[in-house]
Amino acid sequence: MSIYKVDTESIIALSRLLHVGANAVDQTMRQSAAPALRKIVFQRGADVFATAQRLADALRRMNTLKNDLNIMGDALKVVAAVSYTHLTLPTNREV
Repeated sequence: MSIYKVDTESIIALSRLLHVGANAVDQTMRQSAAPALRKIVFQRGADVFATAQRLADALRRMNTLKNDLNIMGDALKVVAAVSYTHLTLPTNREV
C-alpha cells in the first residue's frame, strides 16, 4: 500500500475557489475603478495626477493578484489530473 494519498476532489475544489477569488478581484477592480475615475474628474492640478497614479498602481496590483489566483487554480487542475497509479503499485518488499 502506498503512503501517498491524493484527495483530487479537494484539489479541484481549491482550484475552483482560486478562480472564484480571481473573479471577485476582477469584479472589485471594476466596481472601485469607476468611482475613483469619476473622483479624478472633479479634482484639480497635481492632485489629479497623484490620484490617477495611485489608482493605476492599485489596479496593477489587483490585476497581478487576479492573474496569480488564476495561475494557481490552473496549476491545481493539472496536479489533480496527474495519474497516481505509479504511487499505488506494490514495492518489492510488499510482493
